[in-house]
Amino acid sequence: MEKFKKVILVLGPIVLLVGLYITFSGPKSPVPGTVELVNVFTGKIESIAQSELTMIPATDSDGRLSLYPIVRTEDGKRVIGERYRSDLTYRLSKNEFKKEDVKIDLTTFTVPN
Repeated sequence: MEKFKKVILVLGPIVLLVGLYITFSGPKSPVPGTVELVNVFTGKIESIAQSELTMIPATDSDGRLSLYPIVRTEDGKRVIGERYRSDLTYRLSKNEFKKEDVKIDLTTFTVPN
């Protein structure tokens, strides 16, 4: 039994170090440093550092919650991500935004070129 304890005490730290090495030396996950957002009132695309993005929708330079994340479709169009479309339509239904002020196509959520 004494021999078994010594083996565990020697092999335990070695196994731990090997596990840590494998965990931290593997391929790094590519995390983008910036996020592309569209201002729904101007149609302008803005890139914001992820570290500066505290909430979605983000505030524009006028202090309005009008910056929504966009994704590219297979055909290259930029659209507001599906996850955020309901927030935009909710704000329109509560008259926080006026439809005539929004420059995004509200049927397809496509960003104008």
